Amino acid sequence: MPREHDKQSKFAPSHLGTKPVEYKRNKGKKMHDKSGETPIINIEESEEQLSFASEAEQEQIREKNERRNESIEAMRNEIHDEAEARKNGYHQ
Repeated sequence: MPREHDKQSKFAPSHLGTKPVEYKRNKGKKMHDKSGETPIINIEESEEQLSFASEAEQEQIREKNERRNESIEAMRNEIHDEAEARKNGYHQ
């Protein structure tokens, strides 16, 4: 007498490979800032908060703003490099 699990071993779905698969990759699109704000605005707002912050908080704000400035500089360099590559005939 056949067991139940034997029926499963003979099952071969007919739909495999027929459904298109969507890939969730960037495909060269610009990344969207999910915060809804820009680093420059964040820097300006945090500079305003310095006068109300304690010494420890001021140090944290300054360190974070330094990282934001580094991020902005990296984005500007990337934009510049892409513009140079486009000017030199590189196409993606």
